[in-house]
Amino acid sequence: AGFQNHGKVVYLKEVSEESPEAFYLYFWSDDVPDFQGWWFGPAVGGDKVVAFHPDAESSDAPPQSGWRVPFHGEVDPNFEVTGQQETAEKDAPATAVPPEEVPDE
Repeated sequence: AGFQNHGKVVYLKEVSEESPEAFYLYFWSDDVPDFQGWWFGPAVGGDKVVAFHPDAESSDAPPQSGWRVPFHGEVDPNFEVTGQQETAEKDAPATAVPPEEVPDE
């Protein structure tokens, strides 16, 4: 249902006055265990990322807390993912957008 990457829905944090750049929240499955999990950045699978959560097993939705910011740093207790997570899974076209040329692996 909706746009997916590595079998899970891709979410979009839309542009706002507080955040002038759109960001994708996506799951990445990799042969290297250190890279498996949820990523937050301006492009799906891109080199520039803001945050990372190594939770690869829990569910189809990204975790709310426990995010590493920056991605290679410590867990930032102030960084949380909230919003329309449930809606995105049920109504993906309204809350998730298709990343350009992202292979569904």
